[in-house]
Amino acid sequence: MGATGIVACTAAVLADKGLGAEDKKKLNGAIAATSLINAGLFATNSTMQNDVKPAMRAMNIATNLGIGAYALKEALGK
Repeated sequence: MGATGIVACTAAVLADKGLGAEDKKKLNGAIAATSLINAGLFATNSTMQNDVKPAMRAMNIATNLGIGAYALKEALGK
């Protein structure tokens, strides 16, 4: 999952450089939705609760909530 995240972040940074203001809002909205869904998945899914170490699970939830909140702020405007 870490490698997938690195590729996704790199793609988002590169896409952000060539986008207009409205497209940046859409990109940030997609990032926010994805991050918040991932946080919810790690918080509520029984597989994540039983098979993922608690510290890794908590770190994933916190990181995704932070990224989701920041991207949502950017999507809605400063």
